[in-house]
Amino acid sequence: MPASITGTGADCALARHAVPYSAVPGPCPKTREENAYIRLVQECRGIVFPLDAERLRGEWRQRLGFPAEAPLWVEVGCGCGFFAHHLAMTHAHALVLGVELRYKRLHQAARRLPAAANLRIVRYDGLRLAHALGREVDAFFLIYPDPWPRPRDRDRRLYSQLDRFIPHLRGGGSIHLRTDSERVCAAFVRAAELLGGQATAHRLDRTGRADLSAFDCLFAHLGAAAWEATASFAAARLPG
Repeated sequence: MPASITGTGADCALARHAVPYSAVPGPCPKTREENAYIRLVQECRGIVFPLDAERLRGEWRQRLGFPAEAPLWVEVGCGCGFFAHHLAMTHAHALVLGVELRYKRLHQAARRLPAAANLRIVRYDGLRLAHALGREVDAFFLIYPDPWPRPRDRDRRLYSQLDRFIPHLRGGGSIHLRTDSERVCAAFVRAAELLGGQATAHRLDRTGRADLSAFDCLFAHLGAAAWEATASFAAARLPG
């Protein structure tokens, strides 16, 4: 097991964006998890670890035995895998990747793998996917990426960094957001439009929906509203 980073939080953030995730020695101290979950995840079959994800870059369909025309859908921050598993089970023709960094969540998500042959759980940093994905994704899903937003974290959240995902979209690709914050939804729409996308948003009606995530169920129980938005991009290009 690689050693842990012992630098400051700023040092960790810099390393997280400058190099592939597999080259970072370990999680920042504030996000380090108990060794028990690290061991359990290492023993799970079916999880794609960072080095393997980087080797699959640009060839996920081919290397995993899916036809070139198969949709490739990526949920960034899949948590326990509830939503990614639903996508895979209801769209058997698609290859679904659930990306998650935290060991405990990875262990929970891995339990869903045997039921869905077209689902892969990937341990990777969702903000550094340039090292793990080429221009091959048909849709990204950000499902409650910041369920309890804090102003100090605004510039670090997934919905404010769409430019990290757009280069990996095939022509006509899209990014989907679901959130309990109307402010986050509006920020997503503005960011997408500034980056050349066409975005729509509306309040989420949970009635009759089968694709509800764990957070959907929680917020429904609390009586809280939610919003969803979709941004479509007709053309995307890889940087450089």
